[in-house]
Amino acid sequence: NIKLITAVHHEYNKLYIINDRSITGKSITKELDKVIAKDFPKLKYEYLTDYTLNELKSKLTTLKSNDVVLMLLFNFDKNGVPYSFDIILDDIMPSCKVPVYGTWNFYLGKGIVGGKINNGYNHGIMASEIAKQILNGKNTSEIPITSGPSEYLFDYRMLKKHNFSISKLPENSEIINLPYAFISLHK
Repeated sequence: NIKLITAVHHEYNKLYIINDRSITGKSITKELDKVIAKDFPKLKYEYLTDYTLNELKSKLTTLKSNDVVLMLLFNFDKNGVPYSFDIILDDIMPSCKVPVYGTWNFYLGKGIVGGKINNGYNHGIMASEIAKQILNGKNTSEIPITSGPSEYLFDYRMLKKHNFSISKLPENSEIINLPYAFISLHK
């Protein structure tokens, strides 16, 4: 997603990364820091981690027009108050006027432009296949470590809102909420 963002937004000012301090959030930050150091050493970015929901919304209102946001997780605020992943964007998107990219399919259609998206259902299927191999006696050291599947998915409404050309999207991108989808589904 960082590669996508820097390619699409040549003149970006700063990338703001929303991520919480949950176990998952800390794990993601640890891995992301390695990727940034290795592949994007000149990346201009800032983590938005230690915020309450209201503080985060306030911070998002201050972003400049050429800033970009990468939404990873905000399941807990800095005080440990929990937020549901399926409604958090409903709370923060009205405060954010810049493009927001994401990594999870449950954020698509709720205000993110899109990105290289992970689908928890598909990852679950993959994990169950690995579990079957283990239950059938295969040694875990014989099972290769692989990344789960992800695909480029984008929301037409957000592409239009931020004046993005579909032709500049990565090859094999899938787009939801196309205006003619209703007609093709209900012809």
